[in-house]
Amino acid sequence: MEGLLGELISIPSQSGNEKRLAEYIARWMDQHGVERFEQDGNVVAYISGKNPENCLILNGHIDTVGVGDPGRWDSNPFEPKVADGKMYGLGSSDMKAGVAVLMGLSALYAKEQPECDIWFSFVRGEEIDGHGTQSFISWFQQQPQAAIYKRVEALIAEPTDASFIEIGHRGNQFVKIAVETDSGHASQPEKVPNPAIKVAGKIIKQLQELEDAWASDFAHEQLGTPTIALTGIWAGDLKAPNKIAGEAIMQLDVRTTPELHAKTSDEINTFLADIYDKAKVVSCEGSPAGWTDESAFLRQIFKSYFPEMQQQVMRGSSDLCFFTDADIPAVIFGPG
Repeated sequence: MEGLLGELISIPSQSGNEKRLAEYIARWMDQHGVERFEQDGNVVAYISGKNPENCLILNGHIDTVGVGDPGRWDSNPFEPKVADGKMYGLGSSDMKAGVAVLMGLSALYAKEQPECDIWFSFVRGEEIDGHGTQSFISWFQQQPQAAIYKRVEALIAEPTDASFIEIGHRGNQFVKIAVETDSGHASQPEKVPNPAIKVAGKIIKQLQELEDAWASDFAHEQLGTPTIALTGIWAGDLKAPNKIAGEAIMQLDVRTTPELHAKTSDEINTFLADIYDKAKVVSCEGSPAGWTDESAFLRQIFKSYFPEMQQQVMRGSSDLCFFTDADIPAVIFGPG
């Protein structure tokens, strides 16, 4: 897979710019006898198995994050480099190594019929919001085969160094809070007793109390407890340093459990109402928690054949949640 991985790395595919890599994957599959098709910008292949009542979805995202500061790279991020037995380049680990493995498997099973039906889904947009996987799942559930399957499970080839299995993660909500107060001139602060920045400070000071309450009310046995991270605050006008701001915006990254996720906005608004009546949530969006129970067939397979491998919860988030939200058990296991 080293040569294939190098080819994948050499093709830039930052989120929103995946078309060229998708076309490369499609051509490669054509050359290796894999019947494939395009699905909303994703590359999908279906291989029928000996038992058509069971189905395995193999999923890999083809987009990467951006380059960032090119000056901080030791070498060209799009020129694969091997050192100490590792290949370096943008996306080499997350997750073009996994994509290369899945491509190899598609060529193998195109020649040797697998035990069950297999769907390969090479998707876009994972690093942004997971819209590629969401689109594929929605499309897949409308296919005639989906109504026949008695068991459908998914494996996502995100990097776990092929040494452990990830079985779930908390959800996340990006929450924006707006605080509106009177504004005024800085020469007369007594006329603005509750400036927006001061109210925002009170809210920030009490966020820990809200997080502590959630830890008691919304804990999940495996996923843990919700957390709140303040990731940004904006107020005032640098061009008007003598004006007391009448509005402040706060951005939170809230990591949720299944019990909390749909209630996040209401919970925060209730919390805000006790501090200041003109503070409110103006947007709340993200992806749900994902959790695959130990009864899932894939978890049992790993436990039986690789009992030494730890099955654990991941700290970040991934497309796993979109599968489990659609009642498709999923695990994460891959190189990198």
